[in-house]
Amino acid sequence: MIIVYRPVFRRSIFNLSKISKQLSKETDEYPNAQRYTIVKKFQYPKPIIYQLISRVDLYNEFIPYCTSSFINERDSITNEPSIAGLRVGFQSFNEEFTCELQCLKDNKVIAKSITHSLFKILETEWNVKDEGDYCIAKLELKYEFKSSLYNQVSSIFAKNVSNLMINAFNKRALEVSNNNKLLQKYI
Repeated sequence: MIIVYRPVFRRSIFNLSKISKQLSKETDEYPNAQRYTIVKKFQYPKPIIYQLISRVDLYNEFIPYCTSSFINERDSITNEPSIAGLRVGFQSFNEEFTCELQCLKDNKVIAKSITHSLFKILETEWNVKDEGDYCIAKLELKYEFKSSLYNQVSSIFAKNVSNLMINAFNKRALEVSNNNKLLQKYI
């Protein structure tokens, strides 16, 4: 048997992928926002990782540079956090962020800043996927500072800061899974 491979030639008057990318950039209200995606495999059950993410009020216990954290409102139906925030401090930098949260129990947490003193936009989206004995958490971060200087400087450090945050969640998951008293905070 002889198998013959023939290249497929396609002609196109329009390159739709370029047009699609251009349209999405034009419709994005913040086309200059920086975006980062980190995917992390956690050796812990999905419900624990989800609770670590959604319990914003406990971030000050384990997230570096987070000096306080709070939940102001909860959804009346699901009791999941709906308005929450944190204060971040490092050297002379001290800023409080309040976010609107959308929580889909055990699966997703979306946070959109509703206070923008430093940022034009600040959004995060966590997706947690069950993989049997472990889970995969995907963090998507989108932000743009009001200051172009801050945007330039942050592009140098953003990946390191994101990894620092992910590692803090991993360390906290280990602490929670090995300490029943601490685990009770998240149940």
